[in-house]
Amino acid sequence: MMMHTEEQLATSVLQFYRRAFWVALAITIMLAATLTLHLYNLRLQQAFTQFQTHYERLNSQLDKTLTGVGSIFQAVNISLEQPINYEFSRRQYPPVQRQPAYFYQSIGVNTGELVGHGHLQNIDLSHPYWLRVMALGGVFNTSLALLEPLEAMAFVSESGLAFVQRRNKNNSELLSHIVAGRFFEKSDLSGLKTSQRIEIDGKHYFAMSNKRISSSQDHTLMIFDAERFQQLFYDKSMAEADILLADKLHRNLTSTTEISPPSDPLKEQFSPWHNGFVFYHNERDRPLDIVMKVSEREFSKTIIYGLGLEFSFILLFILVTYFPLHWLCEQIFVRPLKELFQFIKNPEERQSDYVVPKLWLAEFKQVKAIHQHRAQLFKRVKSDHETLSSQLLQKQQHLELAGQDKERQSAVLKGVLDAVPDAIYYCNNEGNLLGCNRAFERLMAQNKQKFLGKSLKEIAEDLGDLENIEAKVREQHKPISHQLNHDSRTYYITITPFFSEQLGVMGCVGVLRDITEHQQAIELLKISESNFKSAIEYAPNGVVLVKIDGTVMMLNLAAQCYLNCEDIESKKHISELFNHSNYQQITQIFEHLTKQKQSVDQVNLTQLGDYRFLDLKVSLVCDSEQMPKYFVIHIQDITEITQARLEAERATLAKSRFIANLSHEIRTPLNVILGLVDMVQRSTIDKSQLTRLETVTHAAHTLLEMLNDILDFAKVESHEMRVKYEDVMISELCEDLKELIEPLAKQKGLITSYTIDEAVCSVLLGDKQKLKQILLNLLNNAVKYTAQGNVSFHLSVDSQSAEAQVVRFSVKDTGVGIKQSDQLKLFDAFTQVDDSLAREHEGIGLGLAIVKHEVELLGGKIALNSEFGNGSEFYFSLALLKKPLIEKNELGKVQNTNFVTPDNTGSTSYQGALCLVVDDNELNLEITQNMLQQLGVNVVTLQTAKGICEVVDLLKPDIIFMDIHMPEIDGFEAARQLSESSTQIRVPIFALTANIEVVEQQEYLHSSMHGYINKPVSIEVLEEVLIQHINPHKQFFDETFALKQMMGEPAFLEKMLQKYSELCEQYVQQLNNELNVKELTLLAHNIKGVSAGLGFEQLADIANQLETHLKKENQIINSELKTQLIAHVLRVQAFLKARINGC
Repeated sequence: MMMHTEEQLATSVLQFYRRAFWVALAITIMLAATLTLHLYNLRLQQAFTQFQTHYERLNSQLDKTLTGVGSIFQAVNISLEQPINYEFSRRQYPPVQRQPAYFYQSIGVNTGELVGHGHLQNIDLSHPYWLRVMALGGVFNTSLALLEPLEAMAFVSESGLAFVQRRNKNNSELLSHIVAGRFFEKSDLSGLKTSQRIEIDGKHYFAMSNKRISSSQDHTLMIFDAERFQQLFYDKSMAEADILLADKLHRNLTSTTEISPPSDPLKEQFSPWHNGFVFYHNERDRPLDIVMKVSEREFSKTIIYGLGLEFSFILLFILVTYFPLHWLCEQIFVRPLKELFQFIKNPEERQSDYVVPKLWLAEFKQVKAIHQHRAQLFKRVKSDHETLSSQLLQKQQHLELAGQDKERQSAVLKGVLDAVPDAIYYCNNEGNLLGCNRAFERLMAQNKQKFLGKSLKEIAEDLGDLENIEAKVREQHKPISHQLNHDSRTYYITITPFFSEQLGVMGCVGVLRDITEHQQAIELLKISESNFKSAIEYAPNGVVLVKIDGTVMMLNLAAQCYLNCEDIESKKHISELFNHSNYQQITQIFEHLTKQKQSVDQVNLTQLGDYRFLDLKVSLVCDSEQMPKYFVIHIQDITEITQARLEAERATLAKSRFIANLSHEIRTPLNVILGLVDMVQRSTIDKSQLTRLETVTHAAHTLLEMLNDILDFAKVESHEMRVKYEDVMISELCEDLKELIEPLAKQKGLITSYTIDEAVCSVLLGDKQKLKQILLNLLNNAVKYTAQGNVSFHLSVDSQSAEAQVVRFSVKDTGVGIKQSDQLKLFDAFTQVDDSLAREHEGIGLGLAIVKHEVELLGGKIALNSEFGNGSEFYFSLALLKKPLIEKNELGKVQNTNFVTPDNTGSTSYQGALCLVVDDNELNLEITQNMLQQLGVNVVTLQTAKGICEVVDLLKPDIIFMDIHMPEIDGFEAARQLSESSTQIRVPIFALTANIEVVEQQEYLHSSMHGYINKPVSIEVLEEVLIQHINPHKQFFDETFALKQMMGEPAFLEKMLQKYSELCEQYVQQLNNELNVKELTLLAHNIKGVSAGLGFEQLADIANQLETHLKKENQIINSELKTQLIAHVLRVQAFLKARINGC
């Protein structure tokens, strides 16, 4: 121990010595660094003073330069005041040249140049003013020679004309900036001004300007090369500084570096060069100033380099001085001390060749004697220690064998107890704890060593009651169970006595089981049941629990409110809650759920009383064996929703009516436009006018198509579209599509193809009109968006059965294609792929939206394959029946009545027929009349339907065309009056309407009309109606024949017709008188001759029949012939009056 202490002492002494040496060295180095830092600050101050002195010198140099510049400006002004004694002739100089930005004229190689805007040619250069200006060439040349940075000089007049002398004649862009005035900033003040920096061909220029007089804008410019001007102030000795030039607005004239407003660099008295410094004296009387910018890095770099070398030399000197001194101290003091400590540690093994100094010999001998005595004592202690260790080892071996058996038994018992999750303890008859398992330790939250030997009450106060139970157990010799609360948890404890054969009852064993979660689950179940009852009771929706036999188990507050149950106790059965019809529906649902074993069913009821609309959802609750237990009826009050739906339906109806009115208001002017255009086109016009009219026709038809799309979409939105089944001839469908699409494709030079697989049935049952509209829309789009290539239409069969086929319709093109991002919105209403204002293709974006709805209405789903730039394919599949499943007569009832279907097999001898047209719009009336007259039909027009029954009875027209929306009496009412008043053969009545709404189509049928014609009316549609509904007979009035009879003179014909009208009045009077057979025969003969000569064939025919009858019978046997003759004469008379009066 002593040896270790001495060794530690020696080590501590040596460490202290070395630490002191290094501390002394560090202090010396720190002192040298401090001195160097002080020297660094002194040198920084000296350098700053040098830069400050140099800046003042540059300021003086700038003053001299600016003084020279001012002298030049003064010389220019003096020269301008000198008289000129020579004449100027423009002809001796080159002509004026026009450049992109100015006009230019050279005055001479050394004389100068004139530049300006277009007025240069109009200026009189022989004027004394301009002679004095051009005389400035000498002053300008002298200035360019004296000042190297000077790039050009110019005198610019107030009118913008400039006289320029340049150093570099090739720099034409400089002249552009002079003419544009970018080198001169206008001001009312006189004196020198500086322009902003201007970059030309990668070089920077600025100008100094001086106004000739303050009241004029005439000024002289000295344009300097910024880089060369900056070189005037460059000094190699101050290479660290950036020399910049700034104007009065602090703008940098030499580079793009920003310049801050002038500040005092001496404001930081301790280190003004911190973060660099800027010398900038803003002199008020100078147009520009010098700015000197020096960064701290450049400013201190040289000083740091020099001081670094000096500090290195000082540091080297310190190290060279200290380390030899350290070596001497090691040899004189440290080495002997080390050897002494080594000798103390092991004097016998010392073999070093070190020679002990004489001063240290006594200490070495004393240490050796002490070491020998210590060795003897160590040998004696070692011998005694070996004897004691041998005895102790033997005893330990015996104890270990006995303890191992005991430990094994204890480990088995402990492992069994610790494996039990319940807490277990055991105590003696005195109640003191003998042991426990780990679960009991966790329960007590402490190690068992702390409570062994203690009673339960000493361990925890709330366990004190167990001592009484233990006493009863020891007394009764039987287990006792008890519930215990400890640390906010609940335990079920069972205490059992344990026995010994010799000693009897030795103590008790207690087992504690944690039943807290079980108790909490029971409580939560009770709370949940209470909450469930409250939730049902106060739920916003009604809830009724009903037994299988219909007995009401529960009725919450909402259900009581919905069902108006004030006395709940009296409502024992479900039948008492609902009226009879509602109860029958609910009973049916109960039976359905019970038989089908379904869980939910729904029904909507109207509960009387408060007139509520209720939505009932009935659920069946079954037990674990899927046997029905009870029904749950959820009641929701949907009165507001139902009323809102009804309001929405009324709004939809109003919207439909608005669209119908809109259709009428738009179609009416469209009818006028198309009718007038058609009338003009049939007149004599030139080709250019015809082309323009065709453009108008195309625009009107385009607007009509858009209107039809809007109306179709309105029908889709209001769910008015219905499927109308009829036989679809596939080949006929393709021919119709080809006939409509082929002209459009040929205009664009596209190739079209129409292919039908052989498997496709030739006749299928479907909605032909909608199918045609879908395919026509798709083909129209394909042609519209394909600039070149082809458009193909293909029909194939996806699958089929004996009764039906799933037919796939495909339209493919090689057009622009559709981006993937645009395909999602393609079928949205009022949406196009290109929504820009300048899109190439017209339309309102409803075509594909209507196609999508109609395909879905027919039971299909439209899709597309497209890649942008590679065309598109639109396709859909429909299940169509191969043959009709209903009889033909029933099929006619399902189909929509097509009022304007042409019958190509009928006769075309409608010419000369009499037609009545009724329309309150005079222009529409004229257009329809003109179209009918072009078809050779005689027309009588009315602007009101008032009194139409009398007119029809008198005229007996072959057909009536009538507008629907008219004042006083509309078309429907007029048709009903005609139907009710006439007992004769009904006259075909056709509505002229701009409203094609489904509701009005039904009104046409109910009002005894034969059909309708959509506005705008076309002559082709009128012709189809006439062909179909006018039977071949004698012409009422053959105007063409009558005009030939009058040698083609319309005026003469009108005059004769007017006389014939007067004659008809006489005929009527005579026929109404009592005439004998001879007189009546003669009158019939006269009527026949005159009528036949003027083209009234029907009247001539009936007059001939009466004449023949009288000649044959010599008496009137058939009085009906006379009545018919009177009626026909009145008819002709009415027609002529209407024609003459313009009606």
